[in-house]
Order: sequence, then C-alpha cells, then structure tokens
Amino acid sequence: MANKRNGELTRKEKNFCEEYVRNGGNASQAYFYAYDTTIENARKAYCKTFRKPEIKEYIKQLQKAEFEAACITAESIGLKLAEIAF
Repeated sequence: MANKRNGELTRKEKNFCEEYVRNGGNASQAYFYAYDTTIENARKAYCKTFRKPEIKEYIKQLQKAEFEAACITAESIGLKLAEIAF
C-alpha cells in the first residue's frame, strides 16, 4: 500500500480526484470507483477524503487542465470556418 510522503497523494487519492473531475463532480461515485467499496460506504466516507487540502488542490489542477484543453479560441473557430469554406 502506498504511503503519502511530503504531501503527495496516494494512487487511490489521485484516482478519486481524477474520477471526480471525469464524472462531473459526483464525490460518492468517485470514492466508490477509487476505493473499490460499496456505494453505501462511499457515501459515508467520501467527505473525509474530499476535505483534505491536497485533494482540493489536485482537483483544481485537473479542472483547470480540462478547461484549457477544451477551450475554443477565436483563432480555432476561424481556422475551422476557413477549412469548411475551402
């Protein structure tokens, strides 16, 4: 089992954060996925994990990266319109 060192997240904590962002913010479902537990236990336990500052920070980083990857710029719209026109 992986231990945290110097504020680093465990693999399960990272999985929790990644699933939380991927599923649109359902923390109990993310806990269920990451910790391989029952949905009932996930509903009871996710808030303890979700409160950790390093968890919140990693989620913010993931959400920012997701937004930047999905961001549509005026330049990309112009290029796509030019592509369609020609």
